[in-house]
Amino acid sequence: MVIGQCAFLRERFVCYNPAMQIEQIVRQLRTERDRLDAALKALTGITGSNGTRPTLSAAARRKISLAQKARWAKVKAAKR
Repeated sequence: MVIGQCAFLRERFVCYNPAMQIEQIVRQLRTERDRLDAALKALTGITGSNGTRPTLSAAARRKISLAQKARWAKVKAAKR
């Protein structure tokens, strides 16, 4: 967000002097871009490149299913 000659970057206001050299502005913008790229990389690394979970094999799904059925049977047995 730009207000006059000031911009809100990194949770603070940064004011640019009109006489500030273009190279300094470009350097600051590249630093900010690198910081944002690192944050995006960290977030996308959690779930994978396309945001999906890895596919489970049929055997793994069956194993999980049987374990959950056993847990529910234990809960039902405790209620009796």
